[in-house]
Amino acid sequence: MEKEEFGRIICGILYLCEGSKYPSSQVMTFGNSDPEMIKFFLFLLRKYFCICEEKLHCRIMPRWDQDINKLQSFWSKITGIPVSSFYRTKPDLCTRGKKTLKEDYKGVCAIQYCDTSLQFELQPIGETIIREHI
Repeated sequence: MEKEEFGRIICGILYLCEGSKYPSSQVMTFGNSDPEMIKFFLFLLRKYFCICEEKLHCRIMPRWDQDINKLQSFWSKITGIPVSSFYRTKPDLCTRGKKTLKEDYKGVCAIQYCDTSLQFELQPIGETIIREHI
């Protein structure tokens, strides 16, 4: 198996595990709280798929007591997506009055690609791998 095919397969499997699925979502969204996972997914996406950077957006899902501006700056550095391409963020109301226990927790970062064609390309990769191995 060549490197490009392997990279596309890994990206497809990650998406199947942590991404939004069509038809319940018509936007390619990949979310995780682990910065390394977000960075790796975006590396694979940028390297092995033809994407338009302007279609990449980001949504942060923070806890109530977290500084949204600091989180956006943090995730912008991790993703390479400018803060101007971040969607408006609202803290999780369920965490109001509850202190964030993990000091290094930076909320959940959801990468969105505003084009269903990428979703239609990624989702079947992971689904095919699963079907072939069950």
